[in-house]
Amino acid sequence: MDWVEFKERLKWLDPFTYSDLLVKRLGMDEVPMFRFFVEVVTAFLSAYVLYVALGFLLGTAMPIVIVVSGSMEPVLHRGDIVVLQGASASSVKAQEVAFNGALKNRGFEEFGKVRRVIDSEGNLAFYAVEISGKEIRFDLNGDTIVYFSEFSRIPVIHRAVLKIVTQNGTFILTKGDANPTFDQDCGRIVLGRPQFGCITPYGIDSKAVIGKQWFKIPVLGYVKLLIWDDVIELLAGCPRNVSVQGEYCAYWTAVGGRS
Repeated sequence: MDWVEFKERLKWLDPFTYSDLLVKRLGMDEVPMFRFFVEVVTAFLSAYVLYVALGFLLGTAMPIVIVVSGSMEPVLHRGDIVVLQGASASSVKAQEVAFNGALKNRGFEEFGKVRRVIDSEGNLAFYAVEISGKEIRFDLNGDTIVYFSEFSRIPVIHRAVLKIVTQNGTFILTKGDANPTFDQDCGRIVLGRPQFGCITPYGIDSKAVIGKQWFKIPVLGYVKLLIWDDVIELLAGCPRNVSVQGEYCAYWTAVGGRS
């Protein structure tokens, strides 16, 4: 097979080859508006098919997300595109602790303690957690995962900092690297309402993890943010579409989530 024949065959991988054939078959190739309409539809359908195929290959319904806030800096920045892969309890890397009891729909303070210290400014600052008599200080070695927030009703991309293994499954605590405390630091939860501002009320069931970070493409997604978000608020750090709990921003995902 020579190069000319190879290029001729490659054109059948181009979806616009088929849109051109359709326009010609309908005798509308001389009508610019109709051709434009067909090409736009072809572009959207092609993007959708590619997205679904990518999700199938990577084992997640949401293979691509865009970072909107700075709560994972300096690891992830606004506008970074993050490609996800499927995740399970065993594949998510994080510190681990065993707990003898049920955790589903239980706020953290029902089974654990939050350790705080007085910082240099005289404020109480998060220090560590205690579960089953074991004190755990969070580190930055866990995987970055995406989960759906119960409060903000949007996907959140934060680091898995602790896996709590129970007889009924594994539950994950999460934290933004730049946030002052972990996502589930809500205080007491009464009738579904938290004592403190927080991102999500309960530990994340490992079965509900949407995916974990595979790799990132820096900055490229910023164009989407400039189109869809209030530019002034975006530059200020908390876009209007971001759920703000307390004094820090949660991430949300724009591709395959809310767009």
